[in-house]
Amino acid sequence: MNVGFENMQGNLTQLHSISKELSSLLMKGEAAAVFEKLEQRGAILKELQENSAGVDNQSRQNIEIETIINSIIAMDKKNMEVMQKTLNTISDSITNLGMKQKAIKNSRSVTMKDQKQLIDFLY
Repeated sequence: MNVGFENMQGNLTQLHSISKELSSLLMKGEAAAVFEKLEQRGAILKELQENSAGVDNQSRQNIEIETIINSIIAMDKKNMEVMQKTLNTISDSITNLGMKQKAIKNSRSVTMKDQKQLIDFLY
C-alpha cells in the first residue's frame, strides 16, 4: 500500500470519527463543539484532497474509500435531520413562549372582577 493511500485512509477514518462525534454533540445540543468539529472536518477534507492527488488507486482501495465516504454522507444526512428537528423544536418553543407571555401581559390588565374574561382568554 502506498503512502498516499495510507494518508487518505487515515483522513477518511478521522472524518468518520468526527461525523460520529457530531451526531453525539448534536443530540446533546452543544453548538460550540459542533462548529469546532465542523472546522476540524473541513481541514481534514482539504488534506484529503491534497493526499488524493496522484495516488495510484486500485479497485479494492476505491471501494473501501467509497464505502467510508458513503457512511460519512449518511451520517451527515442524519445530522442534518437532527439539526432541522432541533431548529423546529426551538422555533415552536419560542412561538409558544411568546403566546404565553402575551397571555400573562393581558392577564395583568384584567381586574379581579373580570375573572371570566381571563379564563376565556387563556383557554
